[in-house]
Amino acid sequence: MRFYIRSPYVLALPALVVFGLFRGLTWETLVLLAGVLLVVTLPMAAFAMRRKALADEYVPPHAGALGALPASAVFTADRRERRRGLAIVWWGGILASGIAVCWGVAELIEGGGTFVTGSFGGADLLFVVGVVLWVLLVAHFIWTRPALSRGERLAEQYPNALVTTFFMGTTDTISAGMTLREACRASASWWRARVSTHSTVVVDDEGIAFWRGWARLRRQYLLPWAAVGGITPAFVDVDGTGGDGVGLGIELEVRLLEDGRTEGWDALSFRPTRSTLWATYPYRRRDAVEAFAAAIEARRPRAADLFRGTTLAETQELLEEYENAGETDAAAALLDDLRAWRDQRGGALPEGADWLRERLEFR
Repeated sequence: MRFYIRSPYVLALPALVVFGLFRGLTWETLVLLAGVLLVVTLPMAAFAMRRKALADEYVPPHAGALGALPASAVFTADRRERRRGLAIVWWGGILASGIAVCWGVAELIEGGGTFVTGSFGGADLLFVVGVVLWVLLVAHFIWTRPALSRGERLAEQYPNALVTTFFMGTTDTISAGMTLREACRASASWWRARVSTHSTVVVDDEGIAFWRGWARLRRQYLLPWAAVGGITPAFVDVDGTGGDGVGLGIELEVRLLEDGRTEGWDALSFRPTRSTLWATYPYRRRDAVEAFAAAIEARRPRAADLFRGTTLAETQELLEEYENAGETDAAAALLDDLRAWRDQRGGALPEGADWLRERLEFR
């Protein structure tokens, strides 16, 4: 109940009282409406509280995920050819069913409900429900099909790359686009900077590329590996609203470079999703999301010798900056992470890491 009182859901109660007084409702009616409102909002607050508890309890793995990516997560080079016939069946089915639905609706309207029984009855109601479901299914197919077609074509062009789909949010895709625009030094205006809700991503030796388009593919952003820091599974809010966009995803540390020097850091959050018609439903399983992070990290050149995407020389500079600025807590946390990274590697460190070996011997 304490979480409910502190959450935005409780604001609906005073709003209801004000509305009721303004409309002249009786207290009995107000109490009844308040009860209905509590029945609706309490479960919503309970789900939100559970999601927050999971986020607070989640601890990212040090060694990444050892499991393989789900088969539905990636596009393969031969997928477009294998599914060409299935796509024709889908489009043919939509066209044929659309003609049947239009004919049925016309009969229902012109006959005043005599499509089946001569008066609007149960069969007519089932028909209307079927039409609504058909509209939703077709809308879902048309919404996701461009991303699937884009991924299939890119998988053909880049057979050795990891081609997959990121869910970047529904209501706010401009923030992610602005972060990428700044990191990639792109010249797009702010209203053209946004990324697709279902962004098709190609991960290879060059970096992480974000593509858009359908008939004409266009690489919107290329985030080079030099600008990519840590790739960490975490609970993220891709929409910034605390709604359905919150869930287990991946947080990408993005380095802002200027003439080869690090000017600052930003974060890019996304949720790995399916590269199928169910792309609107991101993965929720912990093993799948962590496997995504590990698969992206594995594509980084010389990944084994980098700590969070930075060289040990850069890490040493950062550690000295913390110590010179008197930020002892930040320096200690960084050393703890480096110690965990060393343990993950079985105690082995890259060449030229003598300074780190000496520092880690002291706690």
